[in-house]
Amino acid sequence: PRIAGCVFTRNDAHDEGGAIFSEDSSAVILDNVIDGNTSAVTYAGGVIRRNCESVIAGNAFTNNHTYGHGGGLFY
Repeated sequence: PRIAGCVFTRNDAHDEGGAIFSEDSSAVILDNVIDGNTSAVTYAGGVIRRNCESVIAGNAFTNNHTYGHGGGLFY
């Protein structure tokens, strides 16, 4: 999938990837605003990428939080 030019704000995930969770894909994530997202338990309030050949570029990551690893991005 291609995710470009979007705004992700104040999203909340119980486990992983408050704004975007990408797994087993070839996601292209470009020029997005990823702000104020939360993962309550483990990984990445903003974006988590797992088992992917992804392109992640030109994004603005601000104020993302997790109680685990990677507040903005877990790659």
